[in-house]
Amino acid sequence: MNIHIKIWIGFTISLLVVCSGAFLGQHAVNQLADRIFWVEHTYRVKTVVESVASQLKDAETGQRGYLLTNEPNYLAPYESSVSVINIALEKAKSLTIDNPNQQKRISQLELLVSKKLTELRETIELNKNGSRAEALELILTNHGKQLMDEIRDVIQEMNDEERELLVIRQQDSVLAMQWAFLLITFGGVLAFSVIGTAAILIGRDAKRYITQREQTEAELIYSSTHDNLTGLYNRASLNQRLNDEIQRATRYKHHMSILMMDIDHFKFINDTYGHHAGDTILSDLAKMLKASMRSTDYAARYGGEEFILICPETPLLIAQELAEHLRIKVAEYSFLIDDDKKHNITISVGIASFPEHAKSVETLMKEADSSMYAAKKAGRNQVKIP
Repeated sequence: MNIHIKIWIGFTISLLVVCSGAFLGQHAVNQLADRIFWVEHTYRVKTVVESVASQLKDAETGQRGYLLTNEPNYLAPYESSVSVINIALEKAKSLTIDNPNQQKRISQLELLVSKKLTELRETIELNKNGSRAEALELILTNHGKQLMDEIRDVIQEMNDEERELLVIRQQDSVLAMQWAFLLITFGGVLAFSVIGTAAILIGRDAKRYITQREQTEAELIYSSTHDNLTGLYNRASLNQRLNDEIQRATRYKHHMSILMMDIDHFKFINDTYGHHAGDTILSDLAKMLKASMRSTDYAARYGGEEFILICPETPLLIAQELAEHLRIKVAEYSFLIDDDKKHNITISVGIASFPEHAKSVETLMKEADSSMYAAKKAGRNQVKIP
């Protein structure tokens, strides 16, 4: 076998290896991309499903505020949430079209949500028609609470299944990545001179791809736990942290308090200066909360212009001092809403402490919410406790 034949054989083998490696490598990358798509898909399903519960809570908040104050302005969260809940349900149904179990749960969720919205609408209509006592009596039947509990159970089941799928899909992603690496290594052994260069290039691309993937996952995790506008934690993270803190306070017999804050006359700001100005104030207020709270505290945007501050190992007296400090600081600060315009705002703060006022997340939030509305009813720019 002369040198020419050897060169051609060597070139042919190398070319076949390169072509085969390129084909198999592309297939592996496609498989990896497909796995990552399904990981991201799982996060989207969880976010959309959790938004249904969040919007229902907003709707219930609007109903409660309206019944407590008899002020139509408090119906804004209710009306806003009702308009997007069905959209979220349809999106969840579309995202889970390939999952019969989730489709059944969504059908069940649609029925429960419809009942819950009917219950909210009935109490609002009763109050509008002057039958406030009848509306409150309907609330006291706990029918609405039972519906919310059933809705949370269905959403929890959906999240549990999505978490299981997430683990499987992440494992598949790792396996696909390992398979791609093995193919590249095997090709390098067969044709080092040709595939060595390709391996370096593929290695760089793989590193860049992994970095982008990690960045994407970090961004997805951040966006699923934080409010986009303020950078504070969102309601889903708030509920989880409240559960954790109450369990910890129960275990070690510590106190803990929460501060529920609402910007006074926020609708006036949006109507007068525009929603951009309102967003600016929300963002600046969030920065003020971050700068003022202790390292152990936990701030979240509860919804709209409402904020929650969780204060672990904090008795009621210290929580009152902290709330009063924040109230004064906000009232004295001039918020820049345009290049040359400033606006002063005030906040109404409601406090609830564990275990004095409540021993569960739901009751603690309810007590803080009632205190906040009491502060508003008393004239706003105040701190109230149950």
